[in-house]
Amino acid sequence: MESSVEQPAATTTTSTTTTSTTTTAITTPASTIVTTVATTSSAPDRSEKTLRDYRELIGTILTVEGPSPEAWAHEPAPPTWRFETYDSDGRSNLVMVHEPAERSHDVPALVYLHGGFSMSPSFAAEVLTDYVDAGFTVVVPTYRGENGNTGNFELLFGEVNDAAAAIEWTAALDSVDPDSVFVIGHSVGGGIADLLALEPNLPIALSASIGALYDESFVIEYGPFDSTRDQEVVPRLAVNYLPRLPRRHIAYFGTDDSYQATVDWIAQFPILMQPRPGLLDIVEVPGDHFDSLAPALDRFRAEIESSL
Repeated sequence: MESSVEQPAATTTTSTTTTSTTTTAITTPASTIVTTVATTSSAPDRSEKTLRDYRELIGTILTVEGPSPEAWAHEPAPPTWRFETYDSDGRSNLVMVHEPAERSHDVPALVYLHGGFSMSPSFAAEVLTDYVDAGFTVVVPTYRGENGNTGNFELLFGEVNDAAAAIEWTAALDSVDPDSVFVIGHSVGGGIADLLALEPNLPIALSASIGALYDESFVIEYGPFDSTRDQEVVPRLAVNYLPRLPRRHIAYFGTDDSYQATVDWIAQFPILMQPRPGLLDIVEVPGDHFDSLAPALDRFRAEIESSL
């Protein structure tokens, strides 16, 4: 039987507030997508429960229990990196860390939420080389049910709690300025980053996702749960809760990304921003789902460095 628990405000919620129309430009490297945005005259109610509160209230019922569906390689830590563990929901998960060898002050940190359903240490170290060279502390967490961690693969549910715990763990590192923790995720890691962007109490200075503003078809295809239950599907999709963004978030997508929705569909997302226009930036970068990773990481690093 379906639970009658009320969901936090989603995009299907109706509103009686008055609206006005403004034009917002979404800047891309080669062009500008211009979208008309309806803005409301009311402010959001910040006393409402968070999306994490809602996930903990309803839980998830898995129809398939077990580890991540993606095999993982037992690789050693790359040079200048090390493996540690962080705690989340009563279990220890593997995390890969690079800290600058020499520093005169606390440094900014990047938390990279990997794509796919397991973390490749060699691949992560390769794509994050520029952040290492720029003097960042860089943290790449894994989640429950993957890379040998205990627990079940849940797809954008318990993994979000794990990533949140990894961000808090990062902010507490001796090398890190806790006010300068930046988060970006690619593919399913981007889906986690999108959901974390909705959490007001995490120490995140700026967050971003790459190729990850998913609709329900993604979680229906990969989810280990009954996808006919709205209470399983809806809380896993950040697009249902974009009106609740407490801080700025960037959504990068590749011009040729077949995993991502069409440009025309993405251009409608600012309409979902009510009543907080201006907090979601949708940015086009060159490449497909995989080739767009490098230019998006470059753009995000430029965003970070301009803010420091």
